[in-house]
Amino acid sequence: DLGVLKTYPEASWRGRRLEFSNGMSANERTGFLGNWSRLGFDAVRPEDVGTWVVTVINNRGDRNARAAVFADIVARDIAVHRHVIIGTNVRGFARAAEAAWRASLAEISLVDPSERGVPAFELAERVRARIAPVFGRLQLGALGAPRMAAEAAAIASGLGVDARVDAAVFAPIFDEASETGRADVAAVLAPRLVSFAAALGEHGGDAVAHLVDLARRHQSVLSFYAQVAATLGAGGDPVRAGAALTRALRALAGRLFHESLVLIDDPATTGDQVIDLVSRRVPPGFRARVLGMQNIKGTGLDFAYRWLAFERTIRGLGALGRPVEAADESALAWARELLARDDLGVLDHAVVAEPLRAWGAQSAARAEAWRGVLVALDARRAAAEAGLGTRQKRQPLVRGLESLVDVWDGVLRKAAARRRIEALVAGRASHAETATAMRALVTRQKGGWLGAKRP
Repeated sequence: DLGVLKTYPEASWRGRRLEFSNGMSANERTGFLGNWSRLGFDAVRPEDVGTWVVTVINNRGDRNARAAVFADIVARDIAVHRHVIIGTNVRGFARAAEAAWRASLAEISLVDPSERGVPAFELAERVRARIAPVFGRLQLGALGAPRMAAEAAAIASGLGVDARVDAAVFAPIFDEASETGRADVAAVLAPRLVSFAAALGEHGGDAVAHLVDLARRHQSVLSFYAQVAATLGAGGDPVRAGAALTRALRALAGRLFHESLVLIDDPATTGDQVIDLVSRRVPPGFRARVLGMQNIKGTGLDFAYRWLAFERTIRGLGALGRPVEAADESALAWARELLARDDLGVLDHAVVAEPLRAWGAQSAARAEAWRGVLVALDARRAAAEAGLGTRQKRQPLVRGLESLVDVWDGVLRKAAARRRIEALVAGRASHAETATAMRALVTRQKGGWLGAKRP
């Protein structure tokens, strides 16, 4: 059952480890929050290093009430590093989430009138305690140079590279933090990370970009904490000072929350493209715990199917045993089965490439057969990876015309689906053929079909 709450096998892609949990069938608050805690997402703390929490929010433009509920959940109930929003009315969901975030911040008052007589130092500590949960929902906890050094160490360790960055490298960023802007962070930090980036090879650029962005975020929060201490220690009316600090908090937290939203504003985006875009938003070497949420139909369906196919591939790979034990006809037969499948994605190709080459190298007697299979699979892998950068570009006139006639195409899709089911029941089509055809019809339903061949 594709809609069941389930965590799929961990995959490696672009130097990141991705673990997907499908919670897309929980479309109300209680069910979602139950899944969140049941799967242990609430156990990931801002102090943890090397693990990110990422949501993939599959929004539907025709489910506005549900979108409002989940926008509120995103703003109030969960702590996440990045929210990746896919589907339809993506920008509308983002606006709703930001509105809910602002509403949650409007409920916060950093200084109560009853605290007028509290010593400045104690009051500052109370205010910090009220601020911390806000940044905690953005997964910002431990801050400053030591944490930055730990982030760099986690990146290198996750990539299997023996490299480190001393905390002293990051220290200048946090000296006089309030005087340094975003551009200066990159200017100061990037040259200091050249050797670290070189040690990481192809992942060096992504690693530096992450560390620069994180240093900027840390700097903003630490600067605000310094502002809290200075303002409350100035000796004026603490309630008036608290009001000014509350406004500053809302502005800063609003900007940081906005930056946590990743919008994929194309409902025709494929599952592989979503996987790739999610990976690129996670630091290299890190483990990403990815939760699908809100809806399973539409854009999210192909994303979920990618993980279903990947699990099938992992099971087949595990059933063959170690490479030295599988250099026989069973390994070649399985490789041919892979070639016959139509659901292989980038994750599948990435996980089978090395063992297949190893098995092929051990089978001298069937070298020619192995060569043909491997060449064909390599070609399909190259095509899959090339498709990651292929995004649909359509003229407004074509999109508008399609929206006008889609109701009739929907009638044809329904008829085609009925014929496919009848063929399956009558034994004229296999389950695999029927599943492929039905997925094509669902993909067509997402749009972009005008001018394409009807399944």
